[in-house]
Amino acid sequence: MNPTEMVVAIVAIVMIASVMRAKYGHSRRSQQVEPADQAENLRLREEVKELKERLKVLERITVEKESSLPAKSTTFATADRADTEAVKV
Repeated sequence: MNPTEMVVAIVAIVMIASVMRAKYGHSRRSQQVEPADQAENLRLREEVKELKERLKVLERITVEKESSLPAKSTTFATADRADTEAVKV
């Protein structure tokens, strides 16, 4: 059997298997979800939503701290200069 015939045979086998699967209703995943699994899925989705909200808050806090650091460093630098000038006098 040459390579071309082999490829044609494999494609034909796969097509026949797909038609049989469609005809007899067999699917790769079951469409029915048990109530316990559905409840677990809902609980996990809610938990993911809560964690995403918490992450947004932490990101906002981090950004606010980063933006306020230069202002604080300027405040500390001016206070430090004032202290050194007071000592010199």
